Amino acid sequence: MLIKNINPYKVVCGTNFMPTAIEKLDFRVNQEWADCARENPWLDFVPAFAKDSKGQEFMRGVGRSVAYKIKTEDAKGKQTYECGQCGGEVMATNVAHPILDSPICCSGSGRVRNEQVPYCPKCETRPRGSGEPIIL
Repeated sequence: MLIKNINPYKVVCGTNFMPTAIEKLDFRVNQEWADCARENPWLDFVPAFAKDSKGQEFMRGVGRSVAYKIKTEDAKGKQTYECGQCGGEVMATNVAHPILDSPICCSGSGRVRNEQVPYCPKCETRPRGSGEPIIL
C-alpha cells in the first residue's frame, strides 16, 4: 500500500532534519500492518515506514503529515522516536475503543480495547481518548 504525502509540512520549528527531504520519502505500510488494519478497521493509527538515502528510518501514520525519526530499537522490537519536524520527543496517548458486544443496539459489556497512539506534543494535537467502537 503506497501512502502519498497529502499535507506537506508548512512550518519547521528549530529542527536539525530536512523536512523537504522527509516529504519526498516513499512511506509504505508493511504487510503485517496492512493485514492488521484490514482485520481491525477501528484502529486510529496505522504506521507507514520509509528510509532516507542514509538509511535512517522514519514512521508516519496513514493520513497524517508529521513523520517520526526512529531513534532506537531494542532486541524485542520496541522503538523510540523523535519528531521529524521539530526534533522533539514523541509521546503516546491511550485511545480506548469500546466493544459493543450486547444484543441490544449500541451497547456493550463495558469492555474496551486500548491502543497507544503516538503524537508530537509540539506539532500535533493530542489524539482523542475515545476511539471508534468495535462492533462484534
